[in-house]
Amino acid sequence: MQKPITKQKGAALIIFAVIFALAATAFLVSQLDGTGVKIERDKKTAAALAEAKAALIGYAADVSLSGAGPRPGDLPCPDNHPLGALEGTPSTPCNANALGRLPWKTLGISDLRDDSGERLWYAVSSNFKNSTRTTCSLPGQVGCLNSDTNGTITVRDSLGAIISDGTSSSAAIAVVIAPNSPLQRQDGLVQNRSLANYNIASHYLDNTAVEDNSNFIDGGLNGFINGVVKNVSQQVIVNDRLIAVTKKDLAPLLEKRVAGEVLSCLNIYAAAPVSGPIGTFPWPAQLNPLLAPTYVGTANNLIGRVPDSPMGGNWPGACFIPVGGTGWWLNWKEMVIYAIADGYKPTIGAAGCGTCLMVSPPTIAANKRAVVLVAGKMIGLQARNNNVNKGTLSNYLEVPNSTGGVLYAQQNATTTFNDVVVYR
Repeated sequence: MQKPITKQKGAALIIFAVIFALAATAFLVSQLDGTGVKIERDKKTAAALAEAKAALIGYAADVSLSGAGPRPGDLPCPDNHPLGALEGTPSTPCNANALGRLPWKTLGISDLRDDSGERLWYAVSSNFKNSTRTTCSLPGQVGCLNSDTNGTITVRDSLGAIISDGTSSSAAIAVVIAPNSPLQRQDGLVQNRSLANYNIASHYLDNTAVEDNSNFIDGGLNGFINGVVKNVSQQVIVNDRLIAVTKKDLAPLLEKRVAGEVLSCLNIYAAAPVSGPIGTFPWPAQLNPLLAPTYVGTANNLIGRVPDSPMGGNWPGACFIPVGGTGWWLNWKEMVIYAIADGYKPTIGAAGCGTCLMVSPPTIAANKRAVVLVAGKMIGLQARNNNVNKGTLSNYLEVPNSTGGVLYAQQNATTTFNDVVVYR
C-alpha cells in the first residue's frame, strides 16, 4: 500500500521541478528580452544624439558668408515656440543661458526623438549663438569667434565629476539632451508633459542635489549632468542622456573653412590682379611687433596678414572677404597668415617659379605659389594679448611655419602643433 504513495510523491517532485525549471527559464528569457529591448532603446537615443551633434557641427562650419552678418562657428538659438507652424525653428533672439528644443528644421534634419518618443532639447554657448551675436568690432577682441574662442557650458558625468568646465577652455559649445520618460524630480516635481507644460524645461529635464538640467548659468559651473544617475536606494533620479559639442569637435573645421575661403580669394585675385601680371598675388601686410597689427599690403614683403584692400582695390566680388575687412572676417583676420613665392609677387615681369615655396608633406618640392596658414588655439607659451605678441609670428604658428621662410609643414593637430595649412 505504501509503494503507490511513494511513486505519487516522486511524480509530484518531478512535476514541481519541471514547473520550477520552466518558471526559471521564463524569468531568464523575460530578463534577456528586457535587456535586449533596453539596449535597442538606448541605441535609438544614442543615434538621435549623434545625428543632432553632427548636424550642429555641420551647420556651424558651413554657414553662408554671402552677407555681413553670418560667421563661421555660428549656431542657431534653441526652439521655444509653442506647438505649431514654427516648431523646429529657432526662437530669436536668444539671450545667455539659452535652453530649449533642438531647432531640427533649421539644421536640415528630421524631427529626432529619443527612445521614449520625446523631442531633443538643446543649449548653446553665448560665444557661439548667432542671435544676438557676441560683439567683435576689432580683431582680437574677446567677443570675436575664432580659434581662441571657448565654449561656456559645464557638463558633468553621471558621478557628478566635471568633464567640461564652463569657466575654462574645456567648456562645451553646445549640449543636446534626450529627456527620456518622465519621473519625479529631486525637488519634488512630478513631471507632467501635458500641452500646458510643453516649454517648461523642469517637466522634461531632471536634477540632482548639485545639478539641474532644466537651467544652466552660461560661463559658470551650473551646467548639465549626464544620466543615468541613481540615488542610494538605486532609484533612477536622472534619466536625461546628453551629448556635447566641444571646441575640439568644431575648431579644426572652422579653421579649414577659413583657410579655404582665403585661398579661394587669392586664386580669384590672381586670375585678374589689380596690379601685376596674371597669376600674381597681392603683397601681404607686414607683421611688426613694434606696432599694432595693420592690414595694408607692404611692398617687398612675402609673408604677413591678409590685406583689407589688396593693392589698393577690393577683393573680387566672388570672394567672401568683405570690403574693408569687416563682417565675419573681423573675427578671423588676426589668425590668418599667408606667404607668397618670390616668383609670384606682383612686381615681376611674368609669374612663374624660380624657387617657390615648399610644403611637407606632401613633398619638399619647391613648387608652391602661395601658402595660407590659419593659427589654431594658443598652445605652449604663445600669447596674443598685446601688440608685441600680435606682431610675432611664433605666437600664432609653430615650427617650421613660424620661421617665415620657404619651408612650411602641415600635419595633424597635436599638443605642440595646430596650424591649418592650405596652398596653391
